[in-house]
Amino acid sequence: MTSHGRALARSRFVLVLAMAFAALGARCDPPATSDEVQGPASKIAPKESNEITRERAIEIARKQVSFKPESVEAVQVISEGPEHRTVWRVTFTGRLPDQLPGLFETRIFEIDLRTGDIIGASMN
Repeated sequence: MTSHGRALARSRFVLVLAMAFAALGARCDPPATSDEVQGPASKIAPKESNEITRERAIEIARKQVSFKPESVEAVQVISEGPEHRTVWRVTFTGRLPDQLPGLFETRIFEIDLRTGDIIGASMN
């Protein structure tokens, strides 16, 4: 293949790649910012008046944790149980008072969005 043929083939390849990336970009949402993932309390409001707030879900779950959390995350998800209901998944990460440095506890609670009941809990 001549140098002109290689240059032409390379140009076609670059064009095809650019078109593929453009097509993928057009079908993908932009990446979520940290505010959209965890969201400040003012951005996450209940959809209906009978739904509990993010703060209330954290308060309910916090009563079940025996350590002072170093981080708290609360997001709305669909539970994987048989009823597939919307829940707040509240995650606490921190250390127990006598725990060795570098070791952390994680507690995850699923709080029913409508009733405020704890429907699931796990720990690491």
